[in-house]
Amino acid sequence: MKDFLANIKKEDFFNTVDLHIHTDCSDGENTPQQVADACKEKGFKIIAITDHNVVAAHNQVQSDDEIQIIKSVEFDCWHGYVYMHILGYGIDVNHPELIKLYAKNKLCATNDIIRLINYRSAKAVIKAIKAAGGIAVLAHPACCWSLNLKNTVKKLITYGLDGLETNYAYRRHRSIIKFYEASDVEKIAQELNLLQTGGSDSHSVEAIIKKGEISENECNLKR
Repeated sequence: MKDFLANIKKEDFFNTVDLHIHTDCSDGENTPQQVADACKEKGFKIIAITDHNVVAAHNQVQSDDEIQIIKSVEFDCWHGYVYMHILGYGIDVNHPELIKLYAKNKLCATNDIIRLINYRSAKAVIKAIKAAGGIAVLAHPACCWSLNLKNTVKKLITYGLDGLETNYAYRRHRSIIKFYEASDVEKIAQELNLLQTGGSDSHSVEAIIKKGEISENECNLKR
């Protein structure tokens, strides 16, 4: 999976590849099937459904001849005082170490406040993703509440972190709470030889129809 993701070209993100999409299994607006159909309509070939703390979507929709759907998840977690989201790609969704971390009810996958106070450690999340055969990636790193992002990332690497989400546009509330620029994140990924992934963080079919609300060029303009 790591080699597969590493071979995705930067220009493919937001055009034929989107590795960060949500459905109504967590805080998205549409069913997994509606999401998959919308992605096919827009010509996406590879997507990752990354619902918060749950993997129910992967029981409802599967890869087919038109589109590859990577079994994925996005965990809310903490590393000391730093709140963050860790993406797991290519996971065995039924692995017991991951099952321990899944949301116990719908609110733990949808409500921002409950997600914030439900404690998971980044160390436990990354180790569980790795145990389940997956790749661990720090989502939208510029929004991490870290005084020194590079040092935080270095520590996460000791737990098994594989990559950073660098092809990601910081818009809406994330454009306000940014602590770093996207260019800072890309530089850290390069310096630490980390995998670089990307996605729109779309929460609706409407956003997907608009190519995930972002293009590669618009992403660069946000840096």
